[in-house]
Amino acid sequence: MSDTPKPALPDATIEEHTAAIHRLTRRSGQDIIEIGHRLIAVKAKTSHGAFGPWLESEFGWTARTAQNFMRVAESFGDMRNGFAFEAKALYALASGDVPEEVREQFITRAEAGEPVRYRDVRDALTPPEARAERAEGASSNLGRSPTPPMCVLASLPCRTVLAMSAR
Repeated sequence: MSDTPKPALPDATIEEHTAAIHRLTRRSGQDIIEIGHRLIAVKAKTSHGAFGPWLESEFGWTARTAQNFMRVAESFGDMRNGFAFEAKALYALASGDVPEEVREQFITRAEAGEPVRYRDVRDALTPPEARAERAEGASSNLGRSPTPPMCVLASLPCRTVLAMSAR
């Protein structure tokens, strides 16, 4: 076990913890958008060639990671309900290869207060025949390794992430 101290959590019901987790998940979407806006602002203030070294020294990030945040801010930054998106869904929908009508469909859902989950985005971006293949192969994948962490997925193009999830 880790020696890292655990945060003091209230003695709450499962439902209360569930509601808190949903609240925190929504907040992470808003945080991604704000990070993107701040990165855009910093990039505008840095001299040519200085942004990449700043990213590396301050956060250990690559330019690609910053681009993912900035793309989300550019795609969803003015939304009032950006918090309705799972983080992974934001990254997938901000990808340049997503048709605008698909992005708009999910924005409309979010504006109606409906949570936007990555699996729904993935299904909307995956051709029906590939979804059928994935469903058929799901039972044979029971022992496979889990999806890579978000930090890895955030640095990959949308098509690559979708291809990984279709396997």
